[in-house]
Amino acid sequence: MLGDAPRVILSHGNAHRVCESPRNVSDEIIRGVAATGGVVELCAFPAFVSSDAVPTLDQMIDHAVHIAELVGPEYIGLGFYFADEDENDYDYFGYDERYYPRPPWTWPAGISWWEEAANITPALSRRGFSMDEIIGIMGETFMRAFDQSWVTPPTPTSTMSMSSCHGGPCPS
Repeated sequence: MLGDAPRVILSHGNAHRVCESPRNVSDEIIRGVAATGGVVELCAFPAFVSSDAVPTLDQMIDHAVHIAELVGPEYIGLGFYFADEDENDYDYFGYDERYYPRPPWTWPAGISWWEEAANITPALSRRGFSMDEIIGIMGETFMRAFDQSWVTPPTPTSTMSMSSCHGGPCPS
């Protein structure tokens, strides 16, 4: 059950202001997500990080810095979007070349696959994020958004009026 106002999770939502991919989102959308208490996920997909042939982890962190300056680090999460598709997968899944260039994809240097995920912490630290902010970006922001969105439904009462049982025996 949802709480008072659902939080928006914008998965794979890098900042258009940092990299002009048509798949990235505007500052207005980032502000709107933050206004709900939601989370914007940083994405490592190369064409969403930079227009460079081989983007870098620092260029991905540029998105975090921009979003943090715009709305605060408490609205940033991670959604790496690592995918190992080849040309056949690309055609099968129907990727749109306006947003996703054809593979092979060269992931950002320093965060080219899951085993390099630990590089995020020192990269964020070098850019001025505190340890609490980094912990948030690494997952706590999602936990906050989920915790604020999902509530336990009320426990049904064990007594029912006769009218609610349509004249028959009420279940216990």
